[in-house]
Amino acid sequence: MAEELPMADVKNLVATPDPNFTVSVYYINSGERLVLNHTRAPLDNKDARLAVQAAFDRDQYNEAIFFGLGQPHNQPFTPDNVWRLDVPGVPVDLTKAKEYFAASGLPEGTPLKFLLMANQKDKGEVIQAMLGQVGFAVEFDIVDSAAWNSKGREYDYDLLLGTMTGIFDPDRPYGYLTAASGSSWLVGGYDSEAMNTLLTQGRGETDIAKRQEIYKQALQLIQDDAATIYALGLPWVEAWQNYVKGYEPGTSPALMMMDASNGLNTTWLDK
Repeated sequence: MAEELPMADVKNLVATPDPNFTVSVYYINSGERLVLNHTRAPLDNKDARLAVQAAFDRDQYNEAIFFGLGQPHNQPFTPDNVWRLDVPGVPVDLTKAKEYFAASGLPEGTPLKFLLMANQKDKGEVIQAMLGQVGFAVEFDIVDSAAWNSKGREYDYDLLLGTMTGIFDPDRPYGYLTAASGSSWLVGGYDSEAMNTLLTQGRGETDIAKRQEIYKQALQLIQDDAATIYALGLPWVEAWQNYVKGYEPGTSPALMMMDASNGLNTTWLDK
């Protein structure tokens, strides 16, 4: 059994199955997001952030990095989840992005420091090309994971890529969007009184329908302010030889997660 196979191989194996083993691609509430640093120039400028948002092409990013296997989205919930809200995403519009860039007053070639780990470089290059069309000059700061966390917490970046899994309630991802959160650096230090009010209301409401309406407003505000940019739901991949029996994938992004119904505790080898 294996997980985290190369996406190019997964794409080929999904299209042309191999009789000797099974490949499973599944989705959970998860998300990769493009993080914009609100605490310093140039992305403390709302028009600059809106330019980035309008230039970011989720579908192109998905094809380039995940071979089309991701789920492009504007919110970190699967399409069938109760917290997937009816809030349209911001369309890709380079003309509009250039208008926002001009409105920001920033000079052509404004540098953006993109904090990356080594395994994110290919992702950074795709985003670098997108933002270069607008007027930004994206520069990479490639570090190890310890330095990534350290520099991130110090807001020593303009852009970074964040990932979140294990999402069961909207307060988990959206709750970062307040200066009171210890994880606020993972959404660029965004701080808005309107958002703080919505988050407080959401935490205090028990009725699901009413909470949905509250978080619809929060999600719309995220987009209106380009607070953070949700990119896509991650494709989780597991594969196993066909003599492996009894295993059911899709419970979590880890083969070793065992529960009462499926996982390795019900798996046996027919050989």
